[in-house]
Amino acid sequence: MTQSLYWYDLETWGLDPRFFPIAQFGAIRTDLDLNEIEEPLELFCKPPSDMLPQPQAVLTTGITPQEATEKGLPEATFVKRIYEQFIRPGTITTGYNTIRFDDEALRYAFYRNLFDPYEREYGAGRNRWDLIDLLRATRALEPDGLMWPQSEDNNLRLESFTQANGIEHGDAHDAIADVRATIQAARMLKKAQPEMFEYGFSLMNKPVVEQLLDSSELLVHTTGKYKNEFFNTSMIYALGKHPKQKNKYIVYDLRFSPDEFIELNETQLSRRAFSSKEELGATVNRLPVKEIHTGKSPFLIKQSGISNAAEARIQLDARTAKKHAQILDAHPEFKDKVIELFGSRVFEEVHDVDAQLYGGAFPSDADKREMERLRNTNPEQWGRPNFSDNKYMTLAVRLRARNYPELLSEQEKKMWEQFRAKKLLTEDAPWMTYKKLESELLELVQTKELTQEQKFLLQEITLYAQSRYPDQSSS
Repeated sequence: MTQSLYWYDLETWGLDPRFFPIAQFGAIRTDLDLNEIEEPLELFCKPPSDMLPQPQAVLTTGITPQEATEKGLPEATFVKRIYEQFIRPGTITTGYNTIRFDDEALRYAFYRNLFDPYEREYGAGRNRWDLIDLLRATRALEPDGLMWPQSEDNNLRLESFTQANGIEHGDAHDAIADVRATIQAARMLKKAQPEMFEYGFSLMNKPVVEQLLDSSELLVHTTGKYKNEFFNTSMIYALGKHPKQKNKYIVYDLRFSPDEFIELNETQLSRRAFSSKEELGATVNRLPVKEIHTGKSPFLIKQSGISNAAEARIQLDARTAKKHAQILDAHPEFKDKVIELFGSRVFEEVHDVDAQLYGGAFPSDADKREMERLRNTNPEQWGRPNFSDNKYMTLAVRLRARNYPELLSEQEKKMWEQFRAKKLLTEDAPWMTYKKLESELLELVQTKELTQEQKFLLQEITLYAQSRYPDQSSS
């Protein structure tokens, strides 16, 4: 089977994929040698009537709700067009930070529109990969042949890398422009460090990652979770597999001595592991552990494969790391306690159905068939959806109201307007409400030096919000 890389990028209405949908999609398909083999695909998505954008997102992308409304497709059609590309046999989806951000936004979009959110990630030669950690690791371990941007925070932003290497980027935060820049960055990386590129590409395969984590060797790991000042890289010790999620491992950052944590009890360890820096305070250190998901192309390499110069760049030598690993070896009870922490961790329950992608059981076979029926049937001919899980019934009702409002009866229109009013006029919620929007717009106007273009964008948000204000007479 011939595989291809489907490079893509999204622009969204906010950072939380549960509540802020996609505004723009851009993608280019290449072969594995990074040659373009099809015409690019660019799509806009109409904003749903029960959503208000984050002002900062609009300032970042330059896309107004009015523009997306004029140019865009209804989300159900928009998502179907994307899914048709992703599900093609041999497709490896990829981009710059796509696995941690864009993939999540698309999973939620697929879920909201009754598509299987995972099927396009496996089977028939499909997979997913991400360039960002490979580029970070190259900077840390094998930087020769490329120019690396210098900044105070040492953050490796795509636009900074492209500028340092003379790559034409066009409009940063435009989906197609970002995709073209990412492909060119990959080409330069592959030319400058071909072995590093091929090695990093192999890490999209779970068995390769699992073999590394199951070995007893000292490993080097690059991730955005580690500080920029250390080039996002450290040496790690695999404590073991996650007790409930088979695709995850728990690892310890060997930059830090375990001595401080060995004698802590479960409650103390839990606080150190899962509390924020603000909650812990300046004098209390976090437990330096994290999860590695084998399906997210994590960058891992054996410590024996890196140079002394690389150790100097990341400010951690093998001798120190091995000393800390020996302490962990001597305390298997500590490893067991930490692993159990992750197995017993309880997450706050999310009550809104749009945010319940990861909540509850997977859909039954009967519910999957009903989803397929609805996707492939003219909405005018749906009839009453028949789901055993009420979650999918609610999603179907919302899908119809968001995408096909002209098909709603007068009673259904009234109910939808009541839902919009309850959602958008609430005092406190994880999504954007009218109260929060007013506050954020005011803060931007009062605290930022805004350009004329930025002032225009904020005015457009205000006008859009006014035009979508819920009709409270329906309540």
